Formats: sequence, C-alpha cells, structure tokens
Amino acid sequence: MLQTRRLAIAVGVSAVLSGCAALQPEPPDTSPQNPTAVIVSETRMGGALLPNATGTTTTYVREDRKRTANDFKFDNWLLRNTIGRFSTGTDEVLRLDRNLQWQLNHEEKTYTECPLTGCVQPALPGGNGQVQTGERGDRGEPEPSDCKITVTKNSIKGTALNEKRQIAGANAQLFRLNWQVEMKDQFGKKASNTVTFDFWNTTPSGAVKDALDTQARFDSRYAKAMLASPQLQQLLNRDVYNAVGMLGGSMGTAGNDWAVKLGKELSKMKGYTLASTVQWNVSGETCGNAKPTPPGVSNNPVDWLTGNQVTQTAPTGPLIEFRYEVKTIGVQAERDSRFEVPRKYQRNN
Repeated sequence: MLQTRRLAIAVGVSAVLSGCAALQPEPPDTSPQNPTAVIVSETRMGGALLPNATGTTTTYVREDRKRTANDFKFDNWLLRNTIGRFSTGTDEVLRLDRNLQWQLNHEEKTYTECPLTGCVQPALPGGNGQVQTGERGDRGEPEPSDCKITVTKNSIKGTALNEKRQIAGANAQLFRLNWQVEMKDQFGKKASNTVTFDFWNTTPSGAVKDALDTQARFDSRYAKAMLASPQLQQLLNRDVYNAVGMLGGSMGTAGNDWAVKLGKELSKMKGYTLASTVQWNVSGETCGNAKPTPPGVSNNPVDWLTGNQVTQTAPTGPLIEFRYEVKTIGVQAERDSRFEVPRKYQRNN
C-alpha cells in the first residue's frame, strides 16, 4: 500500500513538473540591437470600384534588410476570408545580405523561403509562353460597338497650395494634381472624368530625414539586385519593354506629349510625401457608360454569386477613393531578431 502511494505521488509530481516545463516562458531575446528606420502608415480605400478596406503597415528598414508587417481589414465577407487571410498577420522579410526573402504566417507559425527575386512559379498547363487562342471572347477582344466616343479634353495640372498641416510630427504642405478627361459621343451626350491627387509633402529633417535616408539606401540596393536578376531581365525584355514600346508607338505624338506634360507638372512637387489621397469622380453620361457600371462590392457574399451588386446607374460617389498617411516615422534601436524567422516557425516550401 505504501509503495502504491509513493508511486502515485511520484507520478503526480512528475506530471506537475512536466506541466511546468510546458509552461516555461520563451527565453529572453538577447540578439544585438542596432539603429533601424521604423515607419508606420495607415491606408484606407473604397468607392464604387474598390472594396472598403482599412489597414496598417509597419516597416522596419536597415541598409541591407527590410521587414514589412501588414494588417488589413475588409468590410466584404468574401474578401475578408480570402485576400484578408493573406494581408493580415503576414510579414515579408527581405534580406539583401543573404539574397533571400521570407514570408511569415503568424497564425500557422510557418514561413516560405525564396530567393530575393521571388519563388519560381509553376508554368500554366499548356502555357509554353504561348497565348491560347480561340473564339473572339476567348481572346478578350472587344465586341463590336455602335458607340463612338471622342475625347474633347485631356488636361493635367499640378499646383502647390498654401494649405499646411502636421503629419507624423512634421510640417507638410499640400500639392494638388488635377487630371480631367472630357468625352462626347456621336449623339452629343457628354461625360467628364476627374482624378484628383492630393500630396502632403515635407522637407525632411532630423529623425524623419534619417529614416528616409535609410529607406532610400535600401531601395537603391534592392532595385540593383532585382535588375540583376536573369528572370527579371527576361520579363523586362519581353513584356515590359514591348508594352512601353507599344504605348509610345501607338499613342504617337499625343501620348508622348501627355507623358512629358505629366512629368513637367510632377516636377513642381517638392519634398517627400507623408500623406496622399486619390479620388476619381465621373459626371455626365455617354453611350459608353449607359450600360451597367462595373460591379461594386457588396457586404453580402451571396451578391457575388448572383450579380445583384451590379448597379444600373452611375454611382453618386467617387469610383475610387484611396488614402495613405504616415503616422510615425523615425530611427530607433531594434533587435536583429526582427529580421529573422521566429525560432518555432516551420518552413512550408
């Protein structure tokens, strides 16, 4: 009986000790601390053509490494459970010193490791770099239309305004860029598209300048590494170069003149942008937009399947509204572990 009691006590003590061992806290982080640029920004988007979403991005940057942590929330149920799963609780770490990138999934405690230039994507079935052809609709060619639209005005103008505000502890001044395109159809009906860009810019100094200089050095080295990638060179040579060439050639002098004018207007903008807003508004109606407008984003997921979110009239608010603002920016000491894969995370590729 005594032996049985001793055995029970021993088993009980062992269980308690095992439980305590399981509850042992993580060992303290003793990795070295080094100066790091830290930028926290908020983003909001919405409008008739964009889903309503808000997000916070925290960026940690040194000259040879960068970590970006995103936390986005979508109003739409479907987006919240699809795209939202990949834009919340996921971090990207870029390591120029190791020529690696890591994608961290905090919920599953896993990570993906790839070369700095990205993982190799599997080829699509039957791809071989060739475009699959078929009927008119398969090739994405537009159906014939009786609607003839003429652009009557295409103007863009940038103006430095006297409006000022404090953003992230820095003085910022407003620069507004207005892009207006007016059209008419063969029946005389007119429509106007106005895209307004508001840039709140600052002349960097102190901690803000130190942080931006650090980010600029990283961006320069990262761009150099990416452009040296054979995969990217192939992409640039084949796709990007052809696309740019097509734009320049097909648009002719008018397209070139517009690009020059855009560059000229943007050159008036001085300093670094701490906040920006983009709004695209439409007024009037031509035969080209008399059809149902592109689908808005409903909060009801069933609408995605039934198409009920498609409206029959032009939206009353902006088609697109996008807002970005830096909330904090500066340089502070961060542990080197900030740019490492957490110890217990499992690789999934």
